[in-house]
Amino acid sequence: MAILIVEKVLIHTSHTRMCSKYAVIIITWALLFLYVANVALSRKLLIDNYDPTKVKWSIVVQSCNEAFAFEKRYANFFIRTSAHDSLAFDSKSGGADGSVLLTEDELSRPENTYDQFTYKLSPIAKKIADRTRASVADVIAVCGAVAVEYLGGPNIFKINTPTPFYVGRTDTNVPNPHKQLAKASLNTTQFASFAQDKGLTLQEMTALMGSHVLIDDQNCKNNDDTECDPTTERCDRIKMFSWSNLYYKDVCTMPTQIYMHAIETVENITKAQQKKNAMCRYTSQKLKGEQVTEVLADLGPVDTIRTGYQNVIVETKEHPVWPYTINDAYLGNACQNKTLLPQETDLAIASHMKTFATNSVLWNSIYAEAYKKMISLRAVWSNKIQIPL
Repeated sequence: MAILIVEKVLIHTSHTRMCSKYAVIIITWALLFLYVANVALSRKLLIDNYDPTKVKWSIVVQSCNEAFAFEKRYANFFIRTSAHDSLAFDSKSGGADGSVLLTEDELSRPENTYDQFTYKLSPIAKKIADRTRASVADVIAVCGAVAVEYLGGPNIFKINTPTPFYVGRTDTNVPNPHKQLAKASLNTTQFASFAQDKGLTLQEMTALMGSHVLIDDQNCKNNDDTECDPTTERCDRIKMFSWSNLYYKDVCTMPTQIYMHAIETVENITKAQQKKNAMCRYTSQKLKGEQVTEVLADLGPVDTIRTGYQNVIVETKEHPVWPYTINDAYLGNACQNKTLLPQETDLAIASHMKTFATNSVLWNSIYAEAYKKMISLRAVWSNKIQIPL
């Protein structure tokens, strides 16, 4: 009798556990369905409620310029952000949707945390969007274009290219998929595949790379490679704040050696010079002061010899440190005809790089076309219109 009771209890308990298990599964799926439905509804509301024809786009442009006047490096940041927002997509989701500045997931990704550039831009883009009733996605696209002209480049809105400059992108609070941006170590074959996957020609992708001239590893270098002294000069027209085709001239002429495994390098740099380099990274007193404080906190009380690890070594005394990425070095090798057994891709890259190095007008034109295509990739449009400027 006791055994029968125990068996009944066990059966009942097992049945209860099984029911509980199914209940958890059902509830989980129900919650997931509600989440997906809520996201879809939120996106639909954003699409239905956003009307770019009611936005005063001249005010958006003015707001971008005001931000750059306060801090010139914001222009560099918006150019980078436009690429990170637009190119982060796979076959299912992502694209130019503002999520890079709207979701904590993307704000905190390693590729977006260098110098905290997305965290610095997020409140600015949101403020411009609130002020003008534009979407954050459109603010990113427009400010990225304004930034080029602010730094000395062409007016992308007016430059004559086959693709118009459209606005009307809707925002999303869903982060773009991970690991969709180009790795900094791509070789030429991988670089060409990335361009094709993203719907860009090899010429357009090579043109977009020219914005790397704005990289901050240039420190206080002027366009003629002389040093600007931020303790006595403004240093707001140095290489990293000047739109030019010098990137192609650099990578097509600097002899480099690429190593699969990083090797240790030694750089003689004084504490005073490191402070100057920190000062050159920003133009506003506020951010300049914050950067210097951060750098000095990491330095000891006396001058030190700084060591590091590099995958790319420059083989000349004039340029002891490679300021660009490993990918840039591979493109440079193609341009210098140093690629072993060059493929058709290498020859095409070399041709584009050499052309852009000698013809800045053509580079600007191809860049403008590539930029307009890039910022429209996978965008979800509320009411797609050509920007009325």
